[in-house]
Amino acid sequence: MFIALIVVIFILIVVIVALQLRNAMKKYNNFDKNADILLQTLNMSINFTIKDILTSDNNKISAKIALKYKILNSDSAFKKTTNVGELAEKLTKASIRTMSKNISEQEIFTEETAKKLQSLINQTALKYGVRITEITINNFENTEN
Repeated sequence: MFIALIVVIFILIVVIVALQLRNAMKKYNNFDKNADILLQTLNMSINFTIKDILTSDNNKISAKIALKYKILNSDSAFKKTTNVGELAEKLTKASIRTMSKNISEQEIFTEETAKKLQSLINQTALKYGVRITEITINNFENTEN
């Protein structure tokens, strides 16, 4: 009787451990499926017109912004963004909105302004759990309408 009790307890312990392992593997497999999205390093260029920063009513500034980044925090506001290009665009546009509040309308988009934008992209990124590993802003020029 005592041996049977020990065998039953041993079997229960094995079953509990097996269930815990199965649950842990499910979580790991789900993370593995999303790893390409959550931890992917991206090298891409975004071309768009910065509408928030104007040198005059007739001039708009266009910039080519290349970002390489890693998503650090899986709980970030961008977690549900499966399109990494969309993530980079959101990040850049959020930085530009912030920048446009701190820049005078007469200030032209120079290298110094590009450095300010790089700094803001980094700050915005860290706020959302994204580490920028490289930023290049080039081909910025004033374009006449």
